[in-house]
Amino acid sequence: MGIQVVESPEFNINYETINNLKNLVPSYDKQFDTFFVSQAKPIPAVSVDWDGEFWIRVTSNGDIVGIEIENFEKVFLAKHPEVRATWKEFKRVCLKNEGKLRQKPEECESFLRILLNFLSDLFRTHPQQQALISA
Repeated sequence: MGIQVVESPEFNINYETINNLKNLVPSYDKQFDTFFVSQAKPIPAVSVDWDGEFWIRVTSNGDIVGIEIENFEKVFLAKHPEVRATWKEFKRVCLKNEGKLRQKPEECESFLRILLNFLSDLFRTHPQQQALISA
């Protein structure tokens, strides 16, 4: 199962399903500075570029089943300082040995909820994405 990249989706993305990600597995690849929220077991989905900010993994019915944020510390957190302070705490508590997560302690779930709330707000307020949301 390879990765399919979609420049502009030909289906509707159900942005309300972003909250389903709170039950998934967050991870961070320090070498590539990439943050992921993904299924424990991969499922068929396409990656949709969200205005160069991050990739949304979406199933054929439009449900969001993952997020990938490249250049997470270097670019994303610099651009969105409201998430940076929480990330510092999350990273210290949840990560060890090359970005592998320990068990998913409460602090990790808290960070994930904060990040998903931030992304939900971004979906609703980002003017360049309004056409995608209302399509």
